[in-house]
Amino acid sequence: MARPKKVIDPTEVEKLAAMHCSNTEIAAFFDVSVDTIERRFAGIISKGKERGKSKLRRLQWESATKGNVTMQIWLGKQLLAQRDHIETPTIEAKIDGKANIVIRWTDEPDSDIGTPAPDSSSAAG
Repeated sequence: MARPKKVIDPTEVEKLAAMHCSNTEIAAFFDVSVDTIERRFAGIISKGKERGKSKLRRLQWESATKGNVTMQIWLGKQLLAQRDHIETPTIEAKIDGKANIVIRWTDEPDSDIGTPAPDSSSAAG
């Protein structure tokens, strides 16, 4: 004889999914297996997660339009491909009156760090 089906409220599943609870968390909430949640509620979970994203986006937008500068900057980067422009400081030095050496300070590897800069006297030429 098969075990009786556990009653799970689909509305509650959708609410948990909207908060982006994992399937494991949803299963634990209802004290059932993850397989049960995935098998019986895959569509509802997907719908809930999309609604959660939409709600979060709306709240972020409202925050930005109410003057939250941090949110305005973040949304500008996400939606408008805006970015911070960071200049890397450099020093040029002549060695024995010949080539310029350019030194850059950066945290990222750069293939041209420490390589001689083009000789400006030959370009005038």
